[in-house]
Amino acid sequence: MTPDLSKIVQLRNDIVHSGITQLAVDKRVEIYLSTQDIVREYLLRLLDYQGDYFLYAQRVVFQPA
Repeated sequence: MTPDLSKIVQLRNDIVHSGITQLAVDKRVEIYLSTQDIVREYLLRLLDYQGDYFLYAQRVVFQPA
């Protein structure tokens, strides 16, 4: 599992260092949705879950390989 965390880290840095971000709402939502999917996949892998699950952002069933 090697997700691209650069957008998430940049948003976190904006909020931590300035208290707010200048990103548009749709971009913030996009980052939030991808963060949800990364965290869910990580947790399921930690629990050694092998079945299908729904992606938060796309509302589709993900079938791990």
